[in-house]
Amino acid sequence: NRKLRGGIINMSSLTAEFATPFVATYAAGKSFGKVFTQVLSKETNLDLLCYEPGYVWTPLGSKFKFKFNFFN
Repeated sequence: NRKLRGGIINMSSLTAEFATPFVATYAAGKSFGKVFTQVLSKETNLDLLCYEPGYVWTPLGSKFKFKFNFFN
């Protein structure tokens, strides 16, 4: 008699953790997603995870002059 279980994975960004110039609105939205996941997890009996990937270099990203540096 196994119970079926599931979970929810919300996507956020590492930008939610650090003050990053020129992306305030984006960072605020990602911070909301992180906090929403934490609160919903405590208020319900759901398994929730908030995934926060960081910057991923791509050839398209090299075309921009602004460089992201989360650790300075």
